[in-house]
Amino acid sequence: MTKKEKTGIYFDNPYDQKKEYYFVDYHCSYDCRWVRIPYQTWEEVVELVKSLNSEWGFDREDKSMVRFPQDLRITPEKKLAQLHQVFNEKTNKYEDDFINNRTYFFSGRYDIDECWTGVKSLNKKKDETLEDWKERVAIAKEELEAKRSAAYTETINSIDRIKNQRREDKEKEREETV
Repeated sequence: MTKKEKTGIYFDNPYDQKKEYYFVDYHCSYDCRWVRIPYQTWEEVVELVKSLNSEWGFDREDKSMVRFPQDLRITPEKKLAQLHQVFNEKTNKYEDDFINNRTYFFSGRYDIDECWTGVKSLNKKKDETLEDWKERVAIAKEELEAKRSAAYTETINSIDRIKNQRREDKEKEREETV
């Protein structure tokens, strides 16, 4: 038996930096368990939600439909990679916690971004000094903001082109009908 080579998320599709990924979680009331599915593309999320829509049963006594998936959440992985915010009563402001949102919501077992995505976790490491951690976080935030800004500009430009294309298509349609 040959060992399967790791190609990406859970040994299946390779991670694509150009795509946005989501963490899906919900409670399955039928099996009484929490289901957590990280690193899903939007297309995979849509298919998953479609399949969850068919997971239900009919209670004959109560004459009602009971949906088994409960408390469905779809959270962008980018949001989970951000540091959790805690309120500082002395400064009356929210500040960075030592852990990211992924660890805060789902425990440390899901904080393994580096293994699949190459994105370094912002969680403070045990052997890291506070100063080193703050410096690393500041650099990561600057890089993230630059990427976010570039992506936002690219999206706005694409939307402008799409709007122009649609206007041109409508104009051609009108001309053809006249």
